Amino acid sequence: MPTARNIVRFTVTGSGALAGVANGDPSCHEPNQANYRSAFNGLCMLLVRAGRRPGKIRITASVPGLTSASAVLHVAAS
Repeated sequence: MPTARNIVRFTVTGSGALAGVANGDPSCHEPNQANYRSAFNGLCMLLVRAGRRPGKIRITASVPGLTSASAVLHVAAS
């Protein structure tokens, strides 16, 4: 939805951690280090930091009343 302003809640589990959130709205005063962000023009962003060990990172985004979505990232050994 190009005009959506829903609050999106994020969870990060596995070999990584939530590093920050953003939405591109210059007038937004929500914290950048939180597990939620309101959408701006239907978009928001999550930054994830990989851990020191290889493994999987599962990211889940949820909004009340909507189906949540998940993605899995693979962290490789360096």
